[in-house]
Amino acid sequence: AAYDTDKKACDSLKDNAKDVCVAEAKAKRTRVDENAEAAYKNTPKAREHAIHEIAEANYKVAKERCDDKNGNDKDVCVKEAKSAQVADRAAGAPPRSTP
Repeated sequence: AAYDTDKKACDSLKDNAKDVCVAEAKAKRTRVDENAEAAYKNTPKAREHAIHEIAEANYKVAKERCDDKNGNDKDVCVKEAKSAQVADRAAGAPPRSTP
């Protein structure tokens, strides 16, 4: 339900701003779902899976934000997003705040 509300809030946006908004809504849903499942299963494998999925969701949001950039700035942005994904996995994928 929260995802649907968050996604509807994106309807008034256009172009990449809308894409970023939808990616953030999906990432928020992924964080909630994966953390809940990991807590329910309470196994190292479930926690590892949650970390991986959350890091991937955060990466998709960061990469989507890079679409507003061009040339070298975009290349650097994508590399930084990938680097953050690797760091999230290593650190246990803490939730990212959105600026």
